[in-house]
Amino acid sequence: MPLSEAAAAQFKAYVVEIRVRAKSASGLLNGALGKVPGHVLRLALVPEYLGWSEAGFRTEPVKIGEATMLSAIGLVDGYFLPMARRVFGEAAIPEQDRRAMLLARWIDETKPARFNARDTRRSIGGLLRDPRHMEHPCEALVQAAWIRPAGVRVGPRAGRISSDYEVNPTLLATARAA
Repeated sequence: MPLSEAAAAQFKAYVVEIRVRAKSASGLLNGALGKVPGHVLRLALVPEYLGWSEAGFRTEPVKIGEATMLSAIGLVDGYFLPMARRVFGEAAIPEQDRRAMLLARWIDETKPARFNARDTRRSIGGLLRDPRHMEHPCEALVQAAWIRPAGVRVGPRAGRISSDYEVNPTLLATARAA
């Protein structure tokens, strides 16, 4: 179905704007922005045909109008693109940092005064399931002053220090006060 002249002008202006945005985007968001023009055109068809069905299928629409085009652009720009930014924004974060975010969320939700990295890793699972994947999140949270090493060596013989950590009491106090 063709666009009315006014709808075509709105669509062309929006496509130019999307191409400018795509130049500063990367990764999955860039790919999503490339599909926006097609999504807008398909979305604009829906209200045109819904109006036709509401009118008892009397006169089939022959053009997509300007108001319909502006509605489709508004839906994509006001809802779908912000959601894509949220979804793809986290996906663009390096996996090691996502693991640190996962551990930080766990600390924020459970508010432990102290935890053992091995036990916590097993309890959280997911991105932290593998023992090698817990070291960086702990180091990152130590650097951010969220936690500090509190491991001890058990017994008189030399051996490995436990992977215990204390959570910054300020974080716990802030969480309890909220």
